Amino acid sequence: GAGARHDDAIAGGGDAPGGGDNAGDFNNNNGRRARRFQGGYASINDENINDVFNERIRAARNEIERREQEIALGGGNADARRCITCAQELITELESARDGRLNVTTLSGTVRVNAFKIERDPTTWKEAMESADRNEWVKSLQQEIDGLLGKGTWTVVDTVPKGANLIDCKIVPKVKRNPDGSIERRKVRVAARGFKQKPGEDFDPENVYAPTLKMVTCRVLLAMAAIFGFTVKAADITQAYLNGDIDKTVYLQTYNRNGDKVLARLEKALYGLVQSGKIWQDHLFKTLRGKFGMENTSADENVFWRRKDGNFIALLIFVDDILFVGSNKHEVDKMTKELSKVYGLRDLGKPQTYLGLNVNVEEPGTVKLGAASYIKRKAEEFGRDQVGGPLVPITDYLFGLEKGSGVDGYRSIIGSLQYAACTTRPDLAFALSELARFQDKATDAHMNKAIKALDYAHRFKDKEIVYRRNATRPELRLRANSLTTSPPR
Repeated sequence: GAGARHDDAIAGGGDAPGGGDNAGDFNNNNGRRARRFQGGYASINDENINDVFNERIRAARNEIERREQEIALGGGNADARRCITCAQELITELESARDGRLNVTTLSGTVRVNAFKIERDPTTWKEAMESADRNEWVKSLQQEIDGLLGKGTWTVVDTVPKGANLIDCKIVPKVKRNPDGSIERRKVRVAARGFKQKPGEDFDPENVYAPTLKMVTCRVLLAMAAIFGFTVKAADITQAYLNGDIDKTVYLQTYNRNGDKVLARLEKALYGLVQSGKIWQDHLFKTLRGKFGMENTSADENVFWRRKDGNFIALLIFVDDILFVGSNKHEVDKMTKELSKVYGLRDLGKPQTYLGLNVNVEEPGTVKLGAASYIKRKAEEFGRDQVGGPLVPITDYLFGLEKGSGVDGYRSIIGSLQYAACTTRPDLAFALSELARFQDKATDAHMNKAIKALDYAHRFKDKEIVYRRNATRPELRLRANSLTTSPPR
């Protein structure tokens, strides 16, 4: 409705597409409006939170003044009056929140004026221990340590040899979520601080490169699955890195199952070490070639395939996440079971997510690939999940804007959207190519444009790439337009 879009215009600096005379009807609901109003991005702390409120109040008052002038000149209509009413009520709400510190949550340096508190997943062990789910995290840590000890990851020692490089570890909590945002499980990983390793002593700098799966390869195989009606199954390998033996003598300060620090000599390729990815990849590739008779493609090292008795099967590997794509369901199930005998493999069945993306395999012959969950999570991180977005990601070139010295959070928004653009959302590509040119010289004006691109992505987060076996092939038409005066490059 008009009120919601007028709120967005006030919040984002008054240039939100979709407002104005054609905005539609206004739903006068204070709760809804309060949830929709997020304001622009602002790095804040408790000392300057009042400044943020005052800035939003001034923006609302400026909007009122602009609409009143529009009415005075005879150009206003009922929509302009509704916008004034909306802004006046918004000012009242903001002043109440400012004076009483009501409905204010500070998350990751982002101010959010919201009727609801959105809890942030812990990113450090200290945060996990201070959360309401402390006992669940402790259990997850004990399970992780038990798994590490069960695989003989390290040998506890009393002392470390004189002159040896001692590397400490970090406990990393991670909440694994389902596509709908609900919690699947809480996972804890003990990772070494590999940046403290010394080249030549703790690892061979010439033998650490381990490439990962190309997203274009993933899309091609999923398209093949739709066209030929192949079976698609997902799996992940538990504590994958620990299957490889460490190639150097490395000493750690790590943890026991009670969370107490201990000294140890490393035996396996622990997460966090510079060479661990390469060691694991070599181990897995050797197993697939030798035990299963598979070979990888020349275009992508992380795609292994095999054709046997007329049955085709391919494995798409991203570190420890695997997609099985095969022409025969029985052979896919058999391959999964055989691989689980070698590694601790979790059979996830028909994939719902892969690499943070939403995967929907519909029978027969339809595969959908989207980024709704990823975009929603990013919108929540930046406090834009309750904002109505524009109809297009960008409306003009940015070279006319005055250059600055950078804005906190600008790079994060661009980088977050870049992953979606490179995987399932090519409609964001042009906007990001323009926005990315100003990462070191962005201003608040550039930031507002980046926020609008994020709002657009969130508004249309459910857009998907759809591969169908019986898809029609429409005639491809190309229409080109050029500017009479090209913008400066």
